[in-house]
Amino acid sequence: MQKLIAILQIKSFNYADFLMWLKWYNDFIKCDDIYVCDDESSYDLKKLINFVNPNIHFIKMSSLDISNENKSFNKQQKNVNAILKIAKPEKDDIIILPDNDEFWWYDETKFSSFKDCVNDYRKKLGNVDAIYVPWTLMRSKEPMIHREKTQNYAECFKYRCNVSGCEHKSIMFYKGPIEISFHCGYVNGKTITAPTNLYYHSKCVYDLPLRCYHFRFTTVEEFAFKRSCEISVKDKPRPYLKNDFLHQVFNGEDQNDKYEIEDLTVFNTYNKL
Repeated sequence: MQKLIAILQIKSFNYADFLMWLKWYNDFIKCDDIYVCDDESSYDLKKLINFVNPNIHFIKMSSLDISNENKSFNKQQKNVNAILKIAKPEKDDIIILPDNDEFWWYDETKFSSFKDCVNDYRKKLGNVDAIYVPWTLMRSKEPMIHREKTQNYAECFKYRCNVSGCEHKSIMFYKGPIEISFHCGYVNGKTITAPTNLYYHSKCVYDLPLRCYHFRFTTVEEFAFKRSCEISVKDKPRPYLKNDFLHQVFNGEDQNDKYEIEDLTVFNTYNKL
């Protein structure tokens, strides 16, 4: 039977976000296995895991043996492949690698399950090894000075960025260790909204029955914490991404005018869990 496996690498910042993430992937996406890889988190993740589902796998990043992983891969890729060895997926099991600010969503009125939804897309795309879905970017309409630990993303960040294209996240159908970038996973993949060669700038369509909601950092406090995470990509200004938060911080640009469209999809879904 095909399994759905989620892997999260995390250095925690807000426990309300992490609790929301756990409930989302356990109760809404209904993963068969969830692996949480803890990188010296700022609070006890194990207590929250036991509260949601004690069968969720908890791994300390420091315990992973990545010495034999591909030397050309970054640490994220090495960690994922080390966890996959522990998970032992079968061929064509569904592998998702959502960060704790990324929430896969599917239309329950059109599909019986998340598995059903992604398998339907895979069939339409020609049995590819990966499906690349553009981010649906979310944040608060105005910058937030501070966010309480009891407030999660869905409560605070209810506005969608109206952009034509952005980066994406992949859903992979297991065929072995991931081969290329953390976002793409396998070479033989397609976006569900754009040609195959548009790996990093997929056309963003907002009424898809399969979406990846990505919640952006909106405070200097959260931005500074992101930069402190060992597993994060080296932070550099990226002027080619006009909606990018790092670009905004480095260049002093206020791009909140792009976050004007209220989108309560995640908020309403999470409230039902």
